[in-house]
Amino acid sequence: MNAVDIPCNLCGSRTASLYQETGEAVKVVRCATCGLVYLHPQPAVPSQHYGEEYFDAWHTRQAPQRARMWDRRLADIRRYRASGHLLDVGCGLGTFLAKAREAGYDVEGTEITALSARRAVETHGITVHTGDLPDVALPGNAFDLVTFWHSLEHTPNPGANLKKAFGLLKPRGMVVVAVPNLDNHIMRAIYRIVKGRPLPLYTKDMRELHLFPFARKTLVSMIRAAGFKIFTVGVDRGQVMPAKRALEWIGVALHALTGRNFADAQRVYAVKPSGETG
Repeated sequence: MNAVDIPCNLCGSRTASLYQETGEAVKVVRCATCGLVYLHPQPAVPSQHYGEEYFDAWHTRQAPQRARMWDRRLADIRRYRASGHLLDVGCGLGTFLAKAREAGYDVEGTEITALSARRAVETHGITVHTGDLPDVALPGNAFDLVTFWHSLEHTPNPGANLKKAFGLLKPRGMVVVAVPNLDNHIMRAIYRIVKGRPLPLYTKDMRELHLFPFARKTLVSMIRAAGFKIFTVGVDRGQVMPAKRALEWIGVALHALTGRNFADAQRVYAVKPSGETG
């Protein structure tokens, strides 16, 4: 066990152990008290990391597949909340918000990347607030639904993001959180077989920097700590490439059989209890 400079974002402990060696100054550590896994020290994210090339790779080249992914996600949340004022945190280029608006939602988004926010506004004409959610001025108790589609793991303070979302939601408002799954044992096994080494959680040149690789236990604990009541936890079906979608379906089947999620991503639905206004 070692003392760390950054307190655990879930429990505040400053004691952690090495979870995965990276060969870099940035290590992957695990909180000795609650088990939260995180990067330490947190790497500085250069603005060019999420520039034109990043968005072209994820969005422009995969536009048809990603459109279908957003359709699936929207259809799923409509089973629980079919209309209302929706805030998407880390909205990227705004495709999900545009589809939600077409479905009848009143939509807004937040985005830490100015380039992405500008493109979302120019392309879809939606309202996008630039900045990390805790720093964005928004009215409290004003939203029916807040979504985090693979954005929470990128923020330096996910706990503060969830607490801010709690305050923004009306009583009985819903939050949807989808993040990568630290317990993705299917992909880990395949990677080890093919590459002969463990699946890395951090390299200095990786396309996406996940500051917090969440296991189910720590994700659920953090959402509850923000005040939410969880009602559904499962697999997030967000893969767009055929091979990964096949592995995703294996994960869905295993989850149905065992109740455990070994797929690449997880999704949590939670509600702000009635009577709560903070």
